[in-house]
Amino acid sequence: MPKLRKPTRRGVKQFAIFNLGGISFFVIGYGVFVLLYGLLHWPWLPAKIVADFMGWAANFVIQYFWAFREETAGHKHHRVTTKFTAISLVNLGIDYLIVGLLAWLGLSPFVGLIIAANFFTVWKWMWYKHWVFKATNHDKSS
Repeated sequence: MPKLRKPTRRGVKQFAIFNLGGISFFVIGYGVFVLLYGLLHWPWLPAKIVADFMGWAANFVIQYFWAFREETAGHKHHRVTTKFTAISLVNLGIDYLIVGLLAWLGLSPFVGLIIAANFFTVWKWMWYKHWVFKATNHDKSS
């Protein structure tokens, strides 16, 4: 079993900024969803698609330019964007499965969004830290 390391000040700060990106994704996405689904009475799926796109854009900007700025310094922008898009598409399937299944079981999609957000806090941190924005050996030596 791997030994747990004590978090560094930089790591704690990075996790806090990462969460700011997640919060922006949630607040923007939830706000757009409330507008489209709750007020304008769109079906939940198209409302969620539009809301997710807007939240993803805000989240990417915070992750790329702030939370993982040092790790992405040596990467080509398109490479990071491709990885971010790929994991976001996987997340899309998982997210819609969670919200859709809970809606099918009779829970409001609003509740499903909150449950999914909690799951994705840990899930996305692991993927972003260890794959999407991971510093390469070349980046570490620069």
